[in-house]
Amino acid sequence: MQSSRTNGEGQLIVGVCYRCPTSSSENNARLLELFESANRQSQNSHILVMGDFNFPEINYKDNTVDAGPDSEASKFFIKTEDLFWIQSVTEPTRARGTNRPSVLDYIFTDEENLIDVINYDPPVGKSDHVCLSWNMTVAVGKPDVKHETKLNY
Repeated sequence: MQSSRTNGEGQLIVGVCYRCPTSSSENNARLLELFESANRQSQNSHILVMGDFNFPEINYKDNTVDAGPDSEASKFFIKTEDLFWIQSVTEPTRARGTNRPSVLDYIFTDEENLIDVINYDPPVGKSDHVCLSWNMTVAVGKPDVKHETKLNY
């Protein structure tokens, strides 16, 4: 995870992840610990975590997990919910052959409405994942206040 200055007042913690579908329980636990660590460090920052997490069992749109309560997918889902992270990807990001299209790629932020528009563009080369691009609000400027003459009667 990387921090960078945004507008001089805060920071943006950025994380990019690829989680192998055959990732071990130990690696999955370490990923969740990294999420907790980033969340602790983000007191005056925003968080943006994105990547291919390979959990087709998770449906953030309906807040469901099609796996047992002790599954890696359930642990992942519960951790992101416990951290109050917002997952913004709603359309399938992977389609291969006759397999059911699924959402494997996520964009997490720590505040609603930071992600504005997500574009689901065609895959690059022979990839079976769409390319995601989005707009993110990183700072809100204060409006210019023009000093008008005010009369005091």
